[in-house]
Amino acid sequence: MIDDQPENRDHLRSQLLAHVDRIEIVGEAGSVNAGIALIGYAQPDLLFLDVELSDGTGFDLLDAVPAYTGRVVFVTAFEKYAVRAFRSNAIDYLLKPVGQDDLEQAVARIFVHGFSDEANRQLYRRALQNAAALRESQQPPQQIVISSLQGMEMIDASKITFIEADNTYSNVYLSNGSKITASRPLLEFEEILDDARFFRVHRSYLINVNHLKRFVSRDAYAELVSGQTVPVSRRKSAAFSSFLKGSAC
Repeated sequence: MIDDQPENRDHLRSQLLAHVDRIEIVGEAGSVNAGIALIGYAQPDLLFLDVELSDGTGFDLLDAVPAYTGRVVFVTAFEKYAVRAFRSNAIDYLLKPVGQDDLEQAVARIFVHGFSDEANRQLYRRALQNAAALRESQQPPQQIVISSLQGMEMIDASKITFIEADNTYSNVYLSNGSKITASRPLLEFEEILDDARFFRVHRSYLINVNHLKRFVSRDAYAELVSGQTVPVSRRKSAAFSSFLKGSAC
């Protein structure tokens, strides 16, 4: 665990006690420099890493140990734009104060996927770079990593036609006709995707208006270029019409 606030480390340590069968705490550090030393001698398979440290950031630390191939969970108190950056690239994160349910989900993902092989490591480093750039610009990401039961895939957001809620999962439909079942709820996609292109037309649907063919308000549905149709709720209909008028050239 690397966090410059001892009380945060205490809290996370107490939460991790529920996972002693899978996770052993091999060390703690409170700064970038101490964290680099910790990684050097402890060689941890997993880091719980704070973003803002007293002598730099978690990004600085990872840049200083490029040979590290273990798994990373960011622990952050960042505002919404930073959380969106991490979500958009499927980097596991925990928002302070850490909740037990969030921790359990992160641990489950760690043991299903992780970043141990070279391909996943390169994807991870690329995601870090995107997240760091977004912290500076605070602009919506153009690419997202979608985590599914099969693995992780970098997707150009412009290729997404619409997303359908499926309980706590989401079905992501792409312009090539394929579908990815993502292990994230629709609300998270709504938060990370560019709201100038994506509109929540229904409690269960988010569409990319760049793929919209027509909106039939009378019958409350949107037809996409692909020929697929998506229902538009009566409650969202007027707002969607206004959105389209505002988007028109």
